[in-house]
Amino acid sequence: MHAIVHRADIQDRDGGIVLMATLFGMYPFLQTLIADAAYQGPKFRRALAHILPYLRVDIVKRSDQVNGFAVLPKRWIVTVCTMLPS
Repeated sequence: MHAIVHRADIQDRDGGIVLMATLFGMYPFLQTLIADAAYQGPKFRRALAHILPYLRVDIVKRSDQVNGFAVLPKRWIVTVCTMLPS
């Protein structure tokens, strides 16, 4: 749907805010953003609530029982709602 390439010294959550801000108005049917733990915290949630107030954010966290790399079941998935004419 959309991508932005930025410098490596920009935090994921800061780049995510810029990315989501550029989506404003392009996809009014977005309902849910599923992201990894890099996007948790009040700064990202406040900025996103300001830009896209109706978007729900679900953070997928890694299990505390796993050591090293672990594949997460869902990362950066956006749920959409399509309304069909009645």
